[in-house]
Amino acid sequence: MHRITFLMFICLLAGCAASGPDFQLDTKKVEKDNIMVYIFRPDPGAFIGGNAWPNTYVNGEYIGSLKSGGYLKVNLPRGENEIYVGTKEGKFANWSVPPVSMLLKETNQDEYFIKMDVVWTFGQSFLATVAGSTVSIANEEGYARLTSVSKEEALNEISKTKLSN
Repeated sequence: MHRITFLMFICLLAGCAASGPDFQLDTKKVEKDNIMVYIFRPDPGAFIGGNAWPNTYVNGEYIGSLKSGGYLKVNLPRGENEIYVGTKEGKFANWSVPPVSMLLKETNQDEYFIKMDVVWTFGQSFLATVAGSTVSIANEEGYARLTSVSKEEALNEISKTKLSN
């Protein structure tokens, strides 16, 4: 009986993580007026928050749910693009952390990597911060951060993710 309960628990947890194909860098040349943006959420390696995922929007358009250990990619026009991670009406997500957004001001790169991580605070109080290219907003449960990271840094972590679907 304990084995069955344990196996059911493992199956339940497996459904909480991203289950798409392993990360693969898009090798197609990006059109000159566009950029490729990868938004990823490394697996924290703990059970806390792994079963919750936010919806992700770029310029107000839904692009997918960002599951733990997952990534999303989107081809965007050059210029300013707003990335919003959180829950909005009308789309399913079980996310209780406050939404966070970032204005991506592209420069001359063709690829951008945005890392999303979550810090669970369990009632500890702290201030919302905006520093450099990191944005975080807090509530009593925790806060999410969006950080623009270099390709070299990103490939270390994003290579361990799967496409969120």
